[in-house]
Amino acid sequence: MARRFRITIDGTVYHAAMQDNPLVKRLASMCPFEQEYTRNTENEYYTKLVEECSDKGCQMISKAKKNTICFFKGWNALNFVFYDCDIAPFKIAYLGDMEEDATKQLRKAEKTIRVLCEDITETAGGAERE
Repeated sequence: MARRFRITIDGTVYHAAMQDNPLVKRLASMCPFEQEYTRNTENEYYTKLVEECSDKGCQMISKAKKNTICFFKGWNALNFVFYDCDIAPFKIAYLGDMEEDATKQLRKAEKTIRVLCEDITETAGGAERE
């Protein structure tokens, strides 16, 4: 079953199609959670997760595209990428993609943003999980 998250950034709602891996399942079990994210360089916002997570079983990438959601184990950080970037030789876990384009909002945002993550994966009955 495809997992979907609702990502609310400073009050604006987006949706994300997430990968099927152990880390996404772990994040889903933590939902809903709301945290402050900090701008890092000029390509992403990140937050340190309150619970320790692992990137085992995830697709690892060095090139991230805008509108992707990633995880950097070194900081236990969830990231929202708003410009394409190449971080080689480092690697991050690829977790999913925003369904709507969040880059315009993120590029104009302040140093910090407030983000609410919710798992809205459809249940067997067809209703969204709230």
